[in-house]
Amino acid sequence: MEDLKINLLENLGIEIEYASQQKTLASILVTDRLKDLSCFLHDGFTSILAETAASISANCLAKKGQIAVGVSVNTNHFMTVKNGLLKAFAEPIAISDTTQLWKVEIFQYPGRKIISTSDVTTILKNK
Repeated sequence: MEDLKINLLENLGIEIEYASQQKTLASILVTDRLKDLSCFLHDGFTSILAETAASISANCLAKKGQIAVGVSVNTNHFMTVKNGLLKAFAEPIAISDTTQLWKVEIFQYPGRKIISTSDVTTILKNK
């Protein structure tokens, strides 16, 4: 999975634990650099994590000469987070030759508490 490293993942500390056309698991440890002024995880970060996980799977679908890009993210937040390990699980809802819809659930560990869900739409484009 070394080829899956990109600047955003490295800068934020996102780890790709598993990636395929049907599922991606991405994780990150909550640190102070990810928190807002209230000392909670910035809600926008869960959208970044969700789109990252979905885009990784979408890129596994891409044919030679194509790249997958996110075009829409809808995230619902269920709880605030101060610490712990976050894991994002992305799975397809619908896949076509050009457009994909992914469901991403993000859990906080320990305890496996769901903190958010996202629907992410990606498209395949020629490079």
